[in-house]
Amino acid sequence: MITFMSLIFPTIIILLPCVLYVIFRLVIKNGIILKTIIAGILLFILGLLVPWMAMEVSIKGLRMAMPNGGCYTGASIFYFFGYIVNLFGIPLLGMIFVVLEKMKKKI
Repeated sequence: MITFMSLIFPTIIILLPCVLYVIFRLVIKNGIILKTIIAGILLFILGLLVPWMAMEVSIKGLRMAMPNGGCYTGASIFYFFGYIVNLFGIPLLGMIFVVLEKMKKKI
């Protein structure tokens, strides 16, 4: 349970906006570029909040392992990792989806 709360669950939280973007794009049958861009912007904004939540969940998981106190510095990696994934992943996915949609319209 401690490993789940301090490592696995925060990683799932960080990857959630990117996964939601891919699922959203796969569900849309009528690929409108504007919908893709708006969804990307909204998930990008969500991606700015997600690393903080993942770090807090990781700290709570580490507190379960060390109830008398200890070093929680390792939880801050989720803050950095989350911003890297969401600041580069969502715009990159958005560009890929827009290019694929334009290629589909040309065919």
